Amino acid sequence: MSHTQATIMERLKEETKEAHKRAESQDLEKALIKGALPREVYANYIAQRYFIHLSLEKALLSLRQKDARVAGVVEEIRFHSSRAAQDLKDLGLDLATVKPLDATSKTVDYITDLGNKGSLALLGVFYVFEGSTNGARYISMALRRSYGFEGNFGTHYLDPYGEDQPAQWQKFKTEVNSQTFSPEEQELILAGATETFDSIVAVDTAINEAAG
Repeated sequence: MSHTQATIMERLKEETKEAHKRAESQDLEKALIKGALPREVYANYIAQRYFIHLSLEKALLSLRQKDARVAGVVEEIRFHSSRAAQDLKDLGLDLATVKPLDATSKTVDYITDLGNKGSLALLGVFYVFEGSTNGARYISMALRRSYGFEGNFGTHYLDPYGEDQPAQWQKFKTEVNSQTFSPEEQELILAGATETFDSIVAVDTAINEAAG
């Protein structure tokens, strides 16, 4: 598939395939999918994602004001930090007592730096986390069975759209593909996505190590 024919979403899927596979093959991710993660480790997983999303939302809101293309893609329904915060509350964690791991802080610094530069690489970061909601919906079902959660308790972050998931993903793809990005800008977005998948590997590894 040539770059002139491929949409940016097709390129993102194809050219980050290996990085995506590395992220999905982590022990933590495998345990999540099976619903086999200890509840306290799951809570820390949500906490670390909370810090990342908080920084991503701040950076995207700033970029959205500067670039109409970003404004055409970044909708606040796709901001997930408040959902993660609700899950932490459900799980009995006080946000004031939760700290970012070093790997999380590095990811936050990376995102903050992109925001300060007004870099379109942020759309690559956004793509990774928005795309993760597809598989996360199934993970949430496994966790509800495993932990005995009722309704959306403890799984707001993993299942943000419920039955609307396929429609929301299709809408996101359409919105991204409807924007025009130069070849150089596309490379920035691709680099942001790849870096984010690698950051997820680092953060998930750190969560596992913190769990002992």
